[in-house]
Amino acid sequence: MLCIVLALTVARPQVTPGPIMRDFESYYAAGRAWTAHDNPYSTELWRHERTIPGVRGDRWEALPFLGFPAFLPLWALLAAAPFNVAAVLWGIVMIVLLLFAVWVMLEQVHGRDVGSFLSVAAMCIAFAPLTSALALGQAALPSWSLIVIATALFVSAPGVAGIATFFAALQPNLAIALLSQIRYRNVLFAIAIAMFALIALALIVVGFHGFASYLGELFAHGAAERHALIQFTPSAIGYGLGLPIVVANGLGVTTGIAAAIIWIAIMLNRRLTRCWRLAITCALLPFAAPFFHEHDFVIELVPMLMCLCIAPRRIWPIAAAATVLVAVDWLGLAQRPNAILQSALLVLALLCAIFALSDQPLRLHRFALLAALLLIPAALLAHRFPAPIWPDALPAHVTWIRATLPDAWHAQLQAAHELSPQPLWAALRLLTLFGSGLLAWCSIATARGAPSTSSG
Repeated sequence: MLCIVLALTVARPQVTPGPIMRDFESYYAAGRAWTAHDNPYSTELWRHERTIPGVRGDRWEALPFLGFPAFLPLWALLAAAPFNVAAVLWGIVMIVLLLFAVWVMLEQVHGRDVGSFLSVAAMCIAFAPLTSALALGQAALPSWSLIVIATALFVSAPGVAGIATFFAALQPNLAIALLSQIRYRNVLFAIAIAMFALIALALIVVGFHGFASYLGELFAHGAAERHALIQFTPSAIGYGLGLPIVVANGLGVTTGIAAAIIWIAIMLNRRLTRCWRLAITCALLPFAAPFFHEHDFVIELVPMLMCLCIAPRRIWPIAAAATVLVAVDWLGLAQRPNAILQSALLVLALLCAIFALSDQPLRLHRFALLAALLLIPAALLAHRFPAPIWPDALPAHVTWIRATLPDAWHAQLQAAHELSPQPLWAALRLLTLFGSGLLAWCSIATARGAPSTSSG
């Protein structure tokens, strides 16, 4: 806790200009655009974003909105309040859902005591994907929380679980983790109902033509930032390492197919419990999803906590090291060199929290310590090769004239040098992805040896 306090006060870097909860900016603007009968998936979005406090209106720095159309009324409801008030309300929703999800996870690993809760709370604060999602106001955090809640309630309260499934689609690329539960008939029915409700509401909100237009913009946006610095997919990392585009894309497809085959093979195991099905799916998802950002790794909290609390001694040291690899914002070392001391303090806090949570002897923590020591060479290299951050790296007083929002977004990324291959930046992202792979292996190995239960 002392390390966390120092990291958030003494070692906290200078706040960068811009609105609070930067990603919430696009949700809020989309709600206002929909209320004003503008298309939130087009360049009309910028008309509303530029009025938000902290956004520079003298240059084009539009942040695209990709949320599912069914949730536009929700964002419009929040957009009825001033931006700062709406951001606070959204932050409260995020924190409440997070606390509930952590409490649910602790019940699954039989750790509902004060010591376990405080240890996990410290781990969450030191877990960069989670703090990043919270700071950005990212829908990834409530989506993950609702995935955990839905999985736990499918047996005892299927109606509530169905509602949680519906709202988990706030972040669709994470919500697909609920497919891990389709072996159970009641879950399959709940997911089918939720999907039908989502599509029906989307058609009511934007109409058939608007829904088709949304799907087109979604695919166009994926192509616009497929190889961007902010992407943690195998194809984006391969491109960053210097592979030709065709080879990098082939690597992404091959990795995705391999992850899908492994997932199907594991899901066919009838002895697997509900929680292990979710944990394995979450760990494999970054290798199969075509769209994955740093804050999306918040889903790794499921396999991380499961393995740290349940994995046997032969697997536990690897799980602890994998936790460190996923928890550190390695790319952030290059994007924010002035935050290296803060990262070091948070890593130390994470190691202490892991030690407090587990009952493993100190010698088994050596792999986690070695993973943490990677921070030293990574920080030195990152300081020498700083990485750009959108929108700070954009040229001043520039207006992008593009027909579509994905084209304008691609132009912004290009101007900010976020589409430039750089092996070091790719290697830093690879550390996070490698940690996710280790968590997948630890989850599969532990789940196979875990006893099955009727409720999971």
